[in-house]
Order: sequence, then structure tokens, then C-alpha cells
Amino acid sequence: MTQFLRVLGRRAPQRALSFNVVHQNGYNFDLNETQKEFQAVARKFAREESAPVAAYHDKTAEYPSEIFKKAWSLGLVNLRIPKHCGGLEESLFNSCLVVEELFWGCSGIATAVSSAGLGVTPLVFAGTKDQQKKFLPRLLEEPLTTVGSNYNEIYVLTKFLP
Repeated sequence: MTQFLRVLGRRAPQRALSFNVVHQNGYNFDLNETQKEFQAVARKFAREESAPVAAYHDKTAEYPSEIFKKAWSLGLVNLRIPKHCGGLEESLFNSCLVVEELFWGCSGIATAVSSAGLGVTPLVFAGTKDQQKKFLPRLLEEPLTTVGSNYNEIYVLTKFLP
């Protein structure tokens, strides 16, 4: 990747890869123990919770509120919230590991679970610590679900409160 970016005249980002152990033949892409644990929990959740009800939710377009709450209680939602806000501050790669496993069970349910972090990312990358402390802890207190909506984002209503 670094060579590719140099050809384009750009520098490779310092944190482009989440693995920093270089072996004789290149990077080590083995998962560490924490990553294996996240993957195992998400895989078990997808097999035992999402997959059995996937067809029902696909057919009815009913929002999977109960499944979302279970995912939230297991810590599979909002992994990127910083530690100073009470979160786990996990890497984007670890978050992707979880989402990948959830998509195996049901893409609709995985979308509902992973989209909960859409508002987190801008605050993590561009928000001040005060903004992060104001808005992010609320996501750790209780699962925020869109009761009464279906998978179609047009039904999700939002309201900004300064």
C-alpha cells in the first residue's frame, strides 16, 4: 500500500494498518487475543440471536429492538466511544471484526446495530472533548432504538438539541 501511495505522490497514513508487528515476509495479520474475543462474542451472537430471526425481520421489516438491546448489553454497539467518556475506545479494525460477524447472521440486523455508531464517528474524529463528554456517554447509559420504525432510514426521525 505504501508503494501504491508513493506512486500517487501521497504519504501513507501512519495508522493505515492496525497491525504493527512486521515479520520477515511482511505484516502479521493474525488476530490478537482481544480481537479473537470480540470476534467470538459477535459470532456467537450472530448465530444464536440474529440468524434464527433473520427471515422474520426481513419479511416483516420490524425493527429488531430486542436484539439491538441484547447486542448493546454485550458491548457490541458503540465500540469506538473514547475511554474518557466511559467507552472502550476500540479501533476501527476491531469494530469491523464485530460488524463482519454480525452481517453473517443477518445483514438487516447488523445494519441496525452498526448504524448506531454513525453519530459517534464524527464526534470521535472532529469533536472537542467537551462535545464528546456531552453527547457520547448517553449512548452508554441505555440502548437508543428507533421504536416503531423499520429498516428504511427514511422512517428514522432525529432532532438536534444544542
